[in-house]
Amino acid sequence: MNKFTEPFFKQGDLVKSAKSIFRITQKLYLFIYQMNLVLFSLCIVLFFYIYLLKNGWGGGSRLYIELQLALIIETRGLSLVSMFIDLLVQIFNIHTVHWGHGLFLLPILTSYYLQKSILRLNPYKDIAVGGDIKDTAFGASIKARALDIQKIGGNLFKGTVIVLGKFKGKFLKMNETLSVLAVAPPGTGKTTAIVVPTIFECDEMSMVINDPKPELCFTTSGYRSTIGPVFILNWGSQNDVPNNVYYPSWNPLSPSQIPQNVADRDLYIGTIVKILIPINSGTSDTYWQESGRSALGAFLHFMVSKCERATANDYFYNKLASGVLEEIDILTLKQYYMEMEDINATTAIYILENGDLNKDNYVPIGSWKTIPKDWRGKEASIPMLLDWYSILNMTIHKEIEDKRAMGDTAFYDDLEQMIKAMLQEGREFGYNRRVILDMNRLLTAAGKERASILSVMLNAIEIFSNQAVRNRTSHSDFTMLDLRGMIDPKDGKFKPVTVYLSINQADALALYPISAMFIDIMNKFLLSRLPGAEHNGKKIGPYPIIFVLDEFPQMPALETVIQGPALGRGQKISYLLIAQDLQQIAHKYSENEANTLMSTTACKIILTQNNFQTAQTFSQMMGTFKTKELKDFRKYKIESGDDRSLYSPQDLMELPSGKQVIIYQNAIKRPIEADAPTWFKDKGMIKKSKIPSAPPIPEYLIENHKANMPPPPPKLVVE
Repeated sequence: MNKFTEPFFKQGDLVKSAKSIFRITQKLYLFIYQMNLVLFSLCIVLFFYIYLLKNGWGGGSRLYIELQLALIIETRGLSLVSMFIDLLVQIFNIHTVHWGHGLFLLPILTSYYLQKSILRLNPYKDIAVGGDIKDTAFGASIKARALDIQKIGGNLFKGTVIVLGKFKGKFLKMNETLSVLAVAPPGTGKTTAIVVPTIFECDEMSMVINDPKPELCFTTSGYRSTIGPVFILNWGSQNDVPNNVYYPSWNPLSPSQIPQNVADRDLYIGTIVKILIPINSGTSDTYWQESGRSALGAFLHFMVSKCERATANDYFYNKLASGVLEEIDILTLKQYYMEMEDINATTAIYILENGDLNKDNYVPIGSWKTIPKDWRGKEASIPMLLDWYSILNMTIHKEIEDKRAMGDTAFYDDLEQMIKAMLQEGREFGYNRRVILDMNRLLTAAGKERASILSVMLNAIEIFSNQAVRNRTSHSDFTMLDLRGMIDPKDGKFKPVTVYLSINQADALALYPISAMFIDIMNKFLLSRLPGAEHNGKKIGPYPIIFVLDEFPQMPALETVIQGPALGRGQKISYLLIAQDLQQIAHKYSENEANTLMSTTACKIILTQNNFQTAQTFSQMMGTFKTKELKDFRKYKIESGDDRSLYSPQDLMELPSGKQVIIYQNAIKRPIEADAPTWFKDKGMIKKSKIPSAPPIPEYLIENHKANMPPPPPKLVVE
């Protein structure tokens, strides 16, 4: 009790002694209420007892008692008031009044005073009763209790989305696909207490997991493989054929990934080039980066269009050779011809409409010409683009050298000749209009300027010449649509998919742009495709998705981080974003974007802080309480104008290990001081971690993976 004689104390700081007094006073309070009910019942009995003393037991008395009981029931107890008054009159009018008849009055008359006095024994009375999530009578912030947590976010005890912490042994999870920002310096347990529990405890969700160590795949992939397909993407890993270990591939230019709609395709390729050629927000001169982006976009559009047209050309030629050209084929082929700037295409339309088109008078709609032989028939990819660029540039250079050897004294620019050839081909076969527009800009640039622009472009995609990256990005073993769920060949049911982006630390700087490209492209696609809908006639899986982005500020700036939390709720996508402090986020993005992220994430998880500014920001967010001074054991007065932080910056910088503070939207003045659900201290999660790691790619996809592997790098020799 001496704790409460101190002059000041925190209203929300329920230390052990305060909690003990809280329980005792509440029990006394409840006991008096129960005694009141018992004594009031005795009043009724005493009323009838006194009546019988005066009138005796007879037919009239029995009838009177029956009528009074019926009246109590009929008036729902209101008649007891008049009975109580009548009882007082009878007590003091009967001839044989005994002092014991009035004993029942003593507790009733004093109960009001006792209740008030008992509550004053508990200096936390303003949070001892009620439970609404709003300010107390003193306008103060208070640590959330179990009753509060049941009202926060639709009851965090019953959620299914992202593990926020533990409270009294129960997991706290969100009930909606909202987003979480977790802030914790290295070594504070954010991976073991937030990331791993989320992966283990969210079975009904697909996941894209940034695994920067990598370590998450070894701990959690085994369990995730028991509920659905697992893909462990490591852009720097090579297949281990002798041991039958194959790593999955993902190609951003794959026909299964790239949109068919022209406008959507422009945006899609724009996303790729923004990631590969970032622009420093602090740089005023961005000409070379902008020009490099324009050039890379043109080359990507060219390669995609070329492979599409060449593949379609093979299809229609084979159809004509077999003598079977269906109505849908005729309409599609006509559309191709209409897009071409070739005089022969006009003739081909006339022949096609008359039904006279055959393999002998067929006008090609595309060609594999200039594509290295080993790449022909395969899908467009950035590794293919690099091989094609190298061979074509060398071929053109050799042609120029041959002309000079034959006495041609005209000046020829290798790059200029290559771009002219690309422009001519683009017009002839009707490639994407961006090819024509952006190639024309390159063509009109001065020679040295053009060379510098292409140098920026080639530097951006140089990593794709690495043999491992080449293998990992030349085809796709899964599609963006699969993130909503893949059909299990064993039972024909949709299962949630887990994708790990696991990169060795030594390779992280070079490979992060590919992971960033993967995340942004996947996010944009999934934001426009709801679970259970249809896409191109195909049923989309039913699963919501979590993007688990550990250490996201170390990656290139992601549109996903800024746009995702604002849009994800309605599209059934959650984002678990983990950073070391708020300044780290502002340094990678900007102050305004960091503020936006604070606004769009529904929940903040705070572990021990090292950065004072970050601690101060969260301290101010959680608000203050007013201090109180106790005059004696039972009475106190409120000291006005003395506000103190519920959690001071120092409190957050000294937060005990194993504790984390949760701030939830619409309840920021009811922060939850939760236990860290460290996975290796939980029997259930320990059991899940012991399941052997999953193979990098599901076994039933290995044969298809091997069939789509790219050719070896070409010999850089022009015959």
